[in-house]
Order: sequence, then structure tokens, then C-alpha cells
Amino acid sequence: MATPVKVYGPPLSTAVSRVLACLLEKDVDFQLISINLAKGEHKKADFIKIQPFGQVPAFQDENISLFESRAICRYICEKYKEKGNKGLYGTNPLAKASIDQWLEAEGQSFNPPSSALVFQLAFAPRMKLKQDEGLIKQSEAKLAKVLDVYEKRLGETQFLAGDEFSLADLSHLPNTQYLVNATDRGELFTSRENVGRWWGEISSRESWKKVVEMQKSGKEEQRQKLLMMESDAKDEELGGYNSNNMKKARLNSTLAALLDDPVLADVPKKPTLSDVDTLISLELGSAMRISVLKLDGTSFGTCPTPTRFKVFSLTF
Repeated sequence: MATPVKVYGPPLSTAVSRVLACLLEKDVDFQLISINLAKGEHKKADFIKIQPFGQVPAFQDENISLFESRAICRYICEKYKEKGNKGLYGTNPLAKASIDQWLEAEGQSFNPPSSALVFQLAFAPRMKLKQDEGLIKQSEAKLAKVLDVYEKRLGETQFLAGDEFSLADLSHLPNTQYLVNATDRGELFTSRENVGRWWGEISSRESWKKVVEMQKSGKEEQRQKLLMMESDAKDEELGGYNSNNMKKARLNSTLAALLDDPVLADVPKKPTLSDVDTLISLELGSAMRISVLKLDGTSFGTCPTPTRFKVFSLTF
């Protein structure tokens, strides 16, 4: 019996979910290995050996290690071409070239504005960060232009690379899932006749439904962790902790929940609090850094975005 391939990372990660959807389409057995980002497991030497940038996902197939979700998906389709959906990455040079060109469009034209919107609209509110309205407006306009091109294309063919579902369509699933179901910008897709039809078809595939269920399980685990931390903080308050200690307990709880969020793909380590001024750096992929400064009763932070610095306050 073949050894299952290994995927490292949480299913809530858009890049990890892309790989999972591909594996399910190809009917390839896999083992999903949890990586504790809060404890910095993705920055340890053993993980760096298979993912030199210390990000998720990482992928192993026996003695082969790969990173970058689109490259992993291409490898899966080629290595296991006789399994599952045999046409996922095309069956001839022309079909592959068509799929590749739309994969490039997804990575270079669709992904940048859609990823910005996912973070600003879906994750920033959860992290209590001020949204960058300028970046939202700019990204929405860029995405609209891309979807106008898609609308025309999808009026000519059922899917992006032709009349068969392919890796080109699959690669759009993660970001679109968040935008349609976790933000108020779903009409960018649903208001366009052909794009809306296309989204309905690709998002209803059994492979993607299974990924969404895995994501829901991950969210529930996070919610339970947060409830436990909040309960612990209340118990400490009842136990007679003074105001200063309670502020620190609540800050610890909030930071722990933030660090456990899979969207934070590059957190160096779980922070600890002290009675002196502390600098805690949290890294969000290659797009963002958060710094929480001066834990001396009031807490402030700076949040540099790709376009400018923003300031926000943490209230406890």
C-alpha cells in the first residue's frame, strides 16, 4: 500500500486548502499534519528543511519535498495522472498550455487584489485591526477588471481553460470562498451572469465541499481554545488578581488567539509578557507586520501595510 503524501498546515489557509482540493480531486491519499504556528513550529530546523521560507503549506511525497501551493498541485497532477480526475491538468500539450495561462492569470492578476480583500474584509475585523479603505477600494477596482475579463471568457467556455473543470478553476476556490461567504463583496462574483454560474459550479464540487468541512472543523477548534482562555481569565479575576494582572491575562489571551489564527503564516514565536516595556513582532506572511508596544497599562500597536503605516489601540 502506497504511503500517503503529507501536507503541513491548517485547512483555513488559502494555500493549504488549494493543495487539499487538488488531492481530493485526484483521489490521492494524504495525511494533514498540524503545524502550531503560535509555538513557531514552522520556524524550527526540521520544518525549514522542507519549507525553506518557514511558511505553509509544505508537502512531502516519500523522499520528495515541495513548497508553493500551485507547484505542489502541478506535481500532484503529473505524478498521479492516472488517478481521480485525469483531466485536471490537461491530457495534451494544448490543454496544459491553456490551463497554465489561466493559472498564471490567477496567480498574477486575480490573487493580489482578492488576497488583499480577503485580509482587509474577512480577517482584519476578527483581528480588531482598522481596515484600509483606500486599499479596499483599489483592490476592488482591480478585481472587478479581472472579473470582467473572466465574464467574457466564461461566456465562451464553461470553465476558464475550456469546457472541463481544471486546475485553473480549482486555484480560484480558496480566495473566492472567503469573498463570497465571509465578506459583503460577494456580488463581485454573483452579479456577473457567467462568473456567478461558474462559481456555483466549481464551489459545488464534492472535493471543495470536503475542504470547507475541514475548514469548519478548524474554526470550531479555534473557538473552543478562545473560550477556554476566556474562562481561565475569568477564574483568575474571581481569584483576586489585581487590575494590572488582569490586563496582562487578557492581553495574553487575546495574543494567543491571534497567534493561533491560520492567516498568520509567519509568526516567529509565541510572545510572553513582562513588567517592562516589551516589543512583540508578529509577521503576517510577506504582506504585513504587527508590533505591539509598551505593555505598561495601556497598549498600542503599529500596523504597517504594503501602502502605509496605521495605528490602532488595544483595549482591555
